Amino acid sequence: MTQRTRPERRLPLEGAVNFRDLGGYETSDGRRVRWRTVFRSDALSALTPSDHATLREIGVRLVCDLRLPGERKHAPNALPDDADIERLEPGFIPRGTLDMLAALRAGTLHGEAIIDEVTTHYWHMPRDHHATFAMILRRLAEPASHAAVIHCTSGKDRTGFTVALLLLALGVPRETVFEDYLLTNDHRRDVTRLLNLPLSEGDMAILTSARRGYLENAFNSMVDYSGSIEAYLRDAIGVDDTLRTKLRAALLE
Repeated sequence: MTQRTRPERRLPLEGAVNFRDLGGYETSDGRRVRWRTVFRSDALSALTPSDHATLREIGVRLVCDLRLPGERKHAPNALPDDADIERLEPGFIPRGTLDMLAALRAGTLHGEAIIDEVTTHYWHMPRDHHATFAMILRRLAEPASHAAVIHCTSGKDRTGFTVALLLLALGVPRETVFEDYLLTNDHRRDVTRLLNLPLSEGDMAILTSARRGYLENAFNSMVDYSGSIEAYLRDAIGVDDTLRTKLRAALLE
C-alpha cells in the first residue's frame, strides 16, 4: 500500500475522539501491521448512527472493553444492535487509580503530584494484570476476532499499555511504540463528565496527557520483574514462539 493511498490512522467518529488504526507500523523484520485489523479507542458510549455505519464498514467483530463493570454501567457501549460484535470485558484499573480519582474530586491533588501518581500506576500495571493481557493477546491472535477494537475511558492508560504490549509482541520497535502511545495527546477525550472531576483546566490537561515517562516506567517495571521485556512477554503473559507466530500471521503483512 503506497503512502498516498494508505488509510487514515485516526477515524473521525462523532462519538469517539481517539479511535485509531494500528495499521502500517513497521516491525524490526520489515513487515507491517495490517491496516483495518486492530483499533484502539476511548469510550464508545456516545457513538452515533454514522459511527455505527463506520464500524460496520470496517468489519468490527470484537470490542475489548478494559473498563470496570461500574464504568460500563455508568456509560454503556453504544454499539450497533444489528452488527454481530462480540464484547470481551476483561475490566481492570491500575492500582492506586481509584484513590487518585477520589483525591482529585476532593481537590487535594494537583499538578506534578498527578504525574507522580500516574507514573506509579504504570509501574504496577505489568505486575498486577498478567492474566488480562495474556487473554487479550490470545484473542487477537485469532483471525475470527478481526477487526478488533481495544478501548477504555480515555484510550490512554489501560488501552495505551495493552496496545504497547501487542505492538512489542509483533516486533514493532520500542520507539515506534512510544510514538503511537503519544498520539493520544493529539486526540484527548474530555473525561470531566464521565469521571465527575471538577478539575481546573491545567489539572485536566495534566490528567489527560500521555507522557513518555509513564510508558518508560512500565517498561522498566517489566525489566525489573522478568529481567527483560522479551522475558516479560514470554514468561509473564505467555507470548511464546507459538503465540508470537500466530499473532504475526494474523496481524502482519
